[in-house]
Amino acid sequence: MASTKKSIGLVVTQVAMAILLVIMGIMTLQLNSSGSSSTLSNLVNSARASVSGNEIASAVYSLLGVKSPLAAPIIIVLGICELLGGVFLCVNLIINTGKLENLFLVIILVMWCVVIVLVDILGKSTGFASVNWQKASDILAYLKDLASHLLVLGALLQVMKKD
Repeated sequence: MASTKKSIGLVVTQVAMAILLVIMGIMTLQLNSSGSSSTLSNLVNSARASVSGNEIASAVYSLLGVKSPLAAPIIIVLGICELLGGVFLCVNLIINTGKLENLFLVIILVMWCVVIVLVDILGKSTGFASVNWQKASDILAYLKDLASHLLVLGALLQVMKKD
């Protein structure tokens, strides 16, 4: 282990975050420029249950449009950040990364805040404005997604916390 001071709960949280970020990064990068899933991501669809790595791409496409020249690069950058962030969290469990740890954790945290803004606030199909506030099922679905993203944010903050 990179640090013997970490509690078992924190190690489990870090492993879960690493797995989540790697999987979401892979799934986000599997989208082609038309916004539809690739064949490989169709194989992954059955395994992803309620966690949708493609929600990032869907939010970007809904904001910028499928034909936008900015959409694909933004999706690729976010996917790479997720993937590298997950890999870094795994490596950080084994190897002491020193001062690089804080830099990477801040980058991951900022990236996740961007995801929350894109998906939960600005997203045309999943964001705040898209919720039918007269329908309980829409409200509950929105709050469930928002809560899951905030749980990830909280877990990242816990991993960043030293003692």
